[in-house]
Amino acid sequence: MHEGRPVYLKDIAAVIDGPEEAHSYSRIGFSNQYRNTDDAPKGAAEFPTVTLALAKKKGTNAVDVKNILDRLEILKKKVIPDGVNVEVTRHSGETAARKVDDLLESLVFAIITFVALIAFTMGWKEALVVAV
Repeated sequence: MHEGRPVYLKDIAAVIDGPEEAHSYSRIGFSNQYRNTDDAPKGAAEFPTVTLALAKKKGTNAVDVKNILDRLEILKKKVIPDGVNVEVTRHSGETAARKVDDLLESLVFAIITFVALIAFTMGWKEALVVAV
């Protein structure tokens, strides 16, 4: 109160409804082992981060994400400024390709073992029929 009248906030200050306070911040940190490699960004061990999550469409091949990485290289040259480092932290296409390769190796080993067992027990002609 001033001289018997209420004093309002608008009388003594400018009230602005500004941007909302940040709820969380994203940062990426690198291990000492990674920082000693040539691929590592130079400087601090921790950097501000913007995270983009890209997912495959249903029914598409998870291994075929090369077009996304090619597009990223184009963006690095045209849109992404110098000094901004881009890291692929999870690449499910590589993981899927590795699992498929492991499965095929196991399948070939199983077929060869089975054909050899048939050849040993029943003969080479029967093994050849099974192999074909």
